[in-house]
Amino acid sequence: MGMENSKWNVPVVLLPSAQIAKERMIFDARDAAQVLISEWPWMRGRHYDNALRACALVLGGFIEPDAART
Repeated sequence: MGMENSKWNVPVVLLPSAQIAKERMIFDARDAAQVLISEWPWMRGRHYDNALRACALVLGGFIEPDAART
């Protein structure tokens, strides 16, 4: 599995909130990891760690892209 086919079948939509100024469409694990690292400082814990780990596994080619979306 290569990075050339890393887009998710269905994007994740982040709706505006106190932390996110405008709607964001997340299309792949690289985008998701960037948001988690740069724009998601308010809730960290087990779920955050699992999400970041799943993104890293996709980026490393260890799991399918859609596995990080769940």
